Amino acid sequence: VFLLDQRYAKGYLAGVADAVQGRLWCDTGRVKSLEIDAQVVADLKKLPARARQGDASTLIITILARRFPCSTPPPGG
Repeated sequence: VFLLDQRYAKGYLAGVADAVQGRLWCDTGRVKSLEIDAQVVADLKKLPARARQGDASTLIITILARRFPCSTPPPGG
């Protein structure tokens, strides 16, 4: 069950990251995807329990945008 949960969580994280990559956060290619995942998970664990009760995708996007900002503004914004 734990491995299934891990795969599900990694898939969810990848889906959220892919959906907004290049607009709300930017992968420079200097950090491996496994390292990006690890940084996001570490930052999520640092949040107080109450904060972790929020929308997971919003939390993930906020972390990615802070850690990996885009150098140019997103199109149309």
